[in-house]
Amino acid sequence: MKEFWKSVRNNGYFLHLTLRTTPQYLLTAGVLRVVGGVRSVFLSVYFLSYIVSCVEQKRSIREILCFTAGSFLIVAVSFWAEAVFNCKKVPVYQEKLTGVLQHKVFEKTRSLDIRVYDSEEFYTMITLVNEECKDRMVSVLENTLRLLEYAAVFVSIIGYSLTIDVIAPVIGCLSLAVNYAINQKLVQLQVAYDWKLKEKGKEENAYERILFLPEYAREGRLTGIRDVVMRRYHTLMKSRELLIRQSGGEIGRLSAWKRIFCEAVCMDFLVPFYLTIRILVLKNIAAADFLAIINGSASLQMRLGDLSDEIAVFRQNGLFIERFRRFEQLPQETEKNLEKKWNKIPFRELEMKQVCFGYSPEKQVLQNIDLCIHKGEKVAVVGRNGSGKTTLIKLLLRLYEPDAGEMKYNGRTVQEIAVDEYRNCFSAMFQDFSIYEASVAENVAMSRQPDKKRVRDALEKVELLQELPDLYQKIGQEFGENGKLLSGGQLQRLVLARTIYADREILVMDEPTSAIDVLFEKRFYELVHKYLKDKTIIFVSHRLTSVVPCDQIFYMEDGRITENGKHNELMKLNGGYAKLFLAQNAI
Repeated sequence: MKEFWKSVRNNGYFLHLTLRTTPQYLLTAGVLRVVGGVRSVFLSVYFLSYIVSCVEQKRSIREILCFTAGSFLIVAVSFWAEAVFNCKKVPVYQEKLTGVLQHKVFEKTRSLDIRVYDSEEFYTMITLVNEECKDRMVSVLENTLRLLEYAAVFVSIIGYSLTIDVIAPVIGCLSLAVNYAINQKLVQLQVAYDWKLKEKGKEENAYERILFLPEYAREGRLTGIRDVVMRRYHTLMKSRELLIRQSGGEIGRLSAWKRIFCEAVCMDFLVPFYLTIRILVLKNIAAADFLAIINGSASLQMRLGDLSDEIAVFRQNGLFIERFRRFEQLPQETEKNLEKKWNKIPFRELEMKQVCFGYSPEKQVLQNIDLCIHKGEKVAVVGRNGSGKTTLIKLLLRLYEPDAGEMKYNGRTVQEIAVDEYRNCFSAMFQDFSIYEASVAENVAMSRQPDKKRVRDALEKVELLQELPDLYQKIGQEFGENGKLLSGGQLQRLVLARTIYADREILVMDEPTSAIDVLFEKRFYELVHKYLKDKTIIFVSHRLTSVVPCDQIFYMEDGRITENGKHNELMKLNGGYAKLFLAQNAI
């Protein structure tokens, strides 16, 4: 019962959101569904019973025809109103509801603490919420409306039957009670079954991407990885089949017992047997009343199966909404409600003091980091793979917040500065940068209203304007064949143009030449030092020859900065940096 009321509260949460978004939809649809439920009972139970009663009582044909015509008119109007509303209004309302929910998901995702994405549990939750939110709000509303319609049907049938007899409605209520009790167990089994299938579906989607997407096609043909993936895919399919057999068998057995008792025993046997005794043996019930209860029982029985499905959907919706509400409660980026807007002043220095960070409390990734970067300096962060370089950059950009120690911007603790305002001082060029299915200008400016003059200037500086003269040329062919396909080097230069266009005070370049050939690499750094010479630049690079001119080089090992200085100073130390530099030059 506790789980039931939790489902009620969760579904109520979405209904409240619907009422705020499209109140006319919920209210109009609710009235039409109740009218539809009463109408079906009227046609299947009361109408025929009344006609038979008129015949038994030898009423006039005129009275019967007037009743029939009036009934037809009312029913026709209700059908017309329902059809117009469902075809003309409902699709518009449903699109609006779906858009509202997806907007909430997108806004929440944008504000999440980036650390959430490093947790498999939370990432799975985000993925499932994003997949299901497209249809779930509509499902909640439709499920509620169908339950409302069934409630109108059951109340109408049982209420009308009680005016004729007491025993038959009691049998009907017993059938409903047992049906509900068994459904509770069925819903638990079904929800657990669906969740397991979704988890396997996530793995299936990963394999399908490898087998179908173009970025995996070349490697798949040149290596045996496709065979490995296919074997795992077939193993997954077999595990899905096993899950379906096991869970399906248990659900099937319970469903069979429910139908045997609720439908066969109660509605198909007990009610007709009882009424037959009354009309043939006791002779204390009229034929019209007999017909009304029999038709009511048949209508009730027909709805029982549908009710089971709707209760299952109701519980499934409740569990999804529970996940959605947990998703809404995921931690947001750490930011205090600052009363005063930060008075931005020109950058002077960025400092870290004894900064520590870990993705989990058990394992620290960065330990006791001390560094100071001054305006205009060209700084490099280097080290072996896994030394903590990328994590350090994420802390500098405040994608993560330190677990200990402090960061200062111009002598001010960064927690006193709004995250968005702090990040507006930075421009980042990541190794795994993103290019969007949009125009050249939009990809450079990263905004809906790019400054064309500044875009052209940025493209010219990275020697890309001649290759991309049309600023409105779309990049990529995911949404059509008219898009422009660029090489890896062109894409990286496009991202450099994006950095120049942004014109921020501090630039972060994470492996900026990873997709550029050696001949253009030298030219790339010449462009950087020519057009960004007044900027503070933080390089992350595994090619140590490219960081030789830097003002400061921070060498990292095992999450610590073990060496710091200019290239010549570090070479004289003959430590980790010198050994790595000599090893690279010896290759």
